[in-house]
Amino acid sequence: MKKQILFILFTLFITAVNAQGEAAKNYANQCFNSYEDFVAGKPIEGKVVKAWTSKNVELSVNGSVEKVKIADLPFNWFVNEDGMLMRVYNKELYYVLVHGPISFYVWSEEGKAGFASDGFFMVGKFTDTFPNDFYSLTPNGDIEKLSEGILGKYLDQYGLSEQYDNDPEFKRERTDCVNCWLHKKASKKIKYIQILNEKMK
Repeated sequence: MKKQILFILFTLFITAVNAQGEAAKNYANQCFNSYEDFVAGKPIEGKVVKAWTSKNVELSVNGSVEKVKIADLPFNWFVNEDGMLMRVYNKELYYVLVHGPISFYVWSEEGKAGFASDGFFMVGKFTDTFPNDFYSLTPNGDIEKLSEGILGKYLDQYGLSEQYDNDPEFKRERTDCVNCWLHKKASKKIKYIQILNEKMK
């Protein structure tokens, strides 16, 4: 029975990832005053992101393009060209891989993230690095590093610890490179955060 429930929740997770990506793609390069406006599909009129880095945004305002530092943006949310929701927090830019009761982020200074056919991809800024895991409680909460202990507390609370620890999909293989293994671990966290979010609704 537990395995059947977990399979149903994982199916919901994949559905949620796909729906999240498709919904955001409809607003590529659009800016939002708040997360609530993003959910409601209410982008800021007359403002479009033309290009961006972890430090700056080329912002079109009513057709006139200006370069603005991330720290000076007049809004905290936009959707990038690939349909990934982005959040500015404490003058830093984050990829939002999961948004819900528990949200999951990649800091743009440490790497890149995007959608893949089976979920997400994440890569480090350099070939020998991999981005840290960040989270917030609710999409508007403070962003902090996500430790195994913090995640474990929620897994225990919702009876998912055993499944998390023994999920065969994320078993380490002898052929896994270091970054391959780190990607596998991050993907596992994302999967179970989505499952937790479904349970928290």
